[in-house]
Amino acid sequence: MSTLSFALDVVARGDVLGADHTCTPDQVSAILEPTPAENRQGDFMWRDHGLVEFFWERGDDGWRGTHFTVQLHRLASIGSEVAAGPIEARYGPLEPALPFEALRVAAAGLGIDLVRLPSTTSGVREYWQPRSMVLAIQDDTGEVYALTCPYRPPAAGRSSTPPA
Repeated sequence: MSTLSFALDVVARGDVLGADHTCTPDQVSAILEPTPAENRQGDFMWRDHGLVEFFWERGDDGWRGTHFTVQLHRLASIGSEVAAGPIEARYGPLEPALPFEALRVAAAGLGIDLVRLPSTTSGVREYWQPRSMVLAIQDDTGEVYALTCPYRPPAAGRSSTPPA
C-alpha cells in the first residue's frame, strides 16, 4: 500500500523525501519540484506542493521554516495526481484513503508508538509521535486526514499512556 509507506516514512522521520520544517523555500522546491501555489501574508509564507504544504516566517536572516502538513484527505477529493512528481516516483500512485489503524499497526511494527492526545476539535482524534514530532489527525471515518510536523503538544511532558 503506497499511501501507507509514504505516511509511515513521514511519521517515522518527520520529513517528506528529506524536506523538513528546517528547510528553506528553495530547498523544499528542489526536493518536491517547483510549487504550484505560493501564498504570502506579511511575514508569513506557505507553499502548496499539491499533497504537502510548507510554512515559513520571515526573520532577520530570511525565511525560517515553521512546519509542514501532508494533506492526505486531498487524495480522496482530488485524486492521486495531487502527489504527482517526486512523491509518486518514490511511492507509486497513492491510494485515496489510509485507515488510521493500518498506520498505527505499521508504526508499532517498527517500534513507533502513536500517543493519543486529547483533541479540542470535534470529530477528530489526534495522535503524536514524540521522536519525529509528527501529529497524525484521524477523521470521523477512521481515515488519516493529515500529518503535521513539528507538533509540540501543550503538555508534551505528560505520560505517554493514551487516554481511555
